[in-house]
Amino acid sequence: MVSTVSALDDAIDDLEEALFLLSLLPPDATAALRAILGSLAGLTVYASREHLKALEIARELTGGASEDELEDFLVAVDRVATLEHEADRAERAARAALVAESPDFRVLHVADLISRAMEDATDALALSAYRLRDHILGPVMTR
Repeated sequence: MVSTVSALDDAIDDLEEALFLLSLLPPDATAALRAILGSLAGLTVYASREHLKALEIARELTGGASEDELEDFLVAVDRVATLEHEADRAERAARAALVAESPDFRVLHVADLISRAMEDATDALALSAYRLRDHILGPVMTR
């Protein structure tokens, strides 16, 4: 379970880094980048919510699980994984748009770091969700 929490802590660190980097951008650049990074940001938020859902369901599963609860848990874990793959694609699309549309190199660099931090967060959320799944389906389910 420690490795699950560690991966989740990495996701939080990545999101904190993205927020800090956003604060470095000038206001005029922030508005322009919203359209470029918005899709990736939305996927990151959705993955975070699905991970939270998986955690909440997992908490209930430790006391014994119905088939419906277990299915809900596995669906939430699968959604986190699917969203991580979608975030990979969204990050590549954002990177291409940033190269084409960034007003200057400094904005490009910081925006690319923001994009990478959000995608890294989805990677860490997926890893945490997989580890949580393994924890639930392993020793916890044999009780």
